[in-house]
Amino acid sequence: MRKSSKFISLLLATSCAIVTASSCSGKRDMSVNVSSSLIDYSKKADENVMDIYAFRGPTDLTDTQWQYLKDSGINTLIIDSTEGGKMISAFGASGQEQYIRKCKEYGLKAIGFTLGNAVTNVKDYSNTDIYDTIAGIDYDDEPSVAEFENIASVIPDFSAKYAGKKFYNCVLSSGAGAHHMGTPNYQDYLDEWYNVVLSQLPEGMPRILASDVYPLMGHDDAMGGCYTDDKWLRSLAYLGGMKLKHPELILHMAMQSTSFGGYPFQTGLRRLPTEADCKFQAYVTTSFGFTEISWFTYTTPPSDGLEFNENHVAMIDRDGERTQCYYAVQATNAELALLDELLLSLSWKGVYPIHAEKNVDKNAFSYLSKMTDVLLDVADFSCIKQISSDKNAIVGQFTDANGNEVYSLVNYSDPTKNISATINLDFVKCNKIIVYRKGVPTVFDVKKNSWSITLNPGEGVYVIPYKG
Repeated sequence: MRKSSKFISLLLATSCAIVTASSCSGKRDMSVNVSSSLIDYSKKADENVMDIYAFRGPTDLTDTQWQYLKDSGINTLIIDSTEGGKMISAFGASGQEQYIRKCKEYGLKAIGFTLGNAVTNVKDYSNTDIYDTIAGIDYDDEPSVAEFENIASVIPDFSAKYAGKKFYNCVLSSGAGAHHMGTPNYQDYLDEWYNVVLSQLPEGMPRILASDVYPLMGHDDAMGGCYTDDKWLRSLAYLGGMKLKHPELILHMAMQSTSFGGYPFQTGLRRLPTEADCKFQAYVTTSFGFTEISWFTYTTPPSDGLEFNENHVAMIDRDGERTQCYYAVQATNAELALLDELLLSLSWKGVYPIHAEKNVDKNAFSYLSKMTDVLLDVADFSCIKQISSDKNAIVGQFTDANGNEVYSLVNYSDPTKNISATINLDFVKCNKIIVYRKGVPTVFDVKKNSWSITLNPGEGVYVIPYKG
């Protein structure tokens, strides 16, 4: 088995054997509709495996660095450059093929990289020994509306050669300007992307809606210190809204694992993430229904005079050694590997933001408040009649195949502030709760329908309340 599920199976078997377990699903009249049972998600431990990608900066990897990659918990590599470390764009070039073979050697999946240059004739590896290693292609990055038709024109050829594999493109985030998008309205941009490109993917091919937001701003020596990008939640909400409209979509978010930007460069200064930073990104992102992630980047990109300078590093530094961020990503991936059997069993319903500190992250919560398609009220919860937090928090709502309600609870304070959040839940006739903390489920008794938890900086949990 991919991971041990003996403890999880025993946990749920014990809780269900002692009581007749039922979800707290029901009407808002506070009566409990007892019909569904808890699900042992651990039975899907080998089936529900989250795809965790990484972008590789344009540097070649030694065998030691390949092993580091394998050990990090990343299972898919986007082959975004080869040929002696220099950028290339053609999927099918000899350098990319060499890297696909290294992925095969280390038991990783590979995503080929084209940057949109293989317009109608994608290299066919179907009769080779590396075909099964290829998970798909990363065809283009942050396209404008004017490029959508050209991208869609590749689909017939790609789908014929790579049936069931991924046609990955990273679209712009909600912070992009009209001159980049080709339209002044971000929702129009997303709708056009779905209608022109994603809807054309044939049955059996995953429809991945991917974007990138690198939200961890500043560093301790920077003016204003560290903070979280105030457009991050809005971007997640836009993409979540697309998921609600088109449930077949797989949401993918590229997340920050490098420092970059800042004066005199062209983008805002991003700090090198800590473990709390990485887990913060993961829990907030999955609370919006995302089930795939990628880390940008694995190796440190070379200095380019625009975004990256000699002081910036990623998971692997310029000397080929592991940085603090390597271990932060590794710990986060390990937690997601425990959680994915749960996350990939759920349907996302929306989010309930708690803006407890009105002068903290004011713009972020203001932007999010306008995303009404994805926002929930307590009245939308069947298991919870009241919820509060002493600090800012994000609550995600999900259901499983049996109708059980599952909630994510996330401390939404920039982890550098070292702020804990205590979240209080008042339930509807629930006396038990399963709490996934650090990926491990534990059953707790609920006294008088009330329960609380204090979340550390960057921490999130998933909870399943029920009546025993």
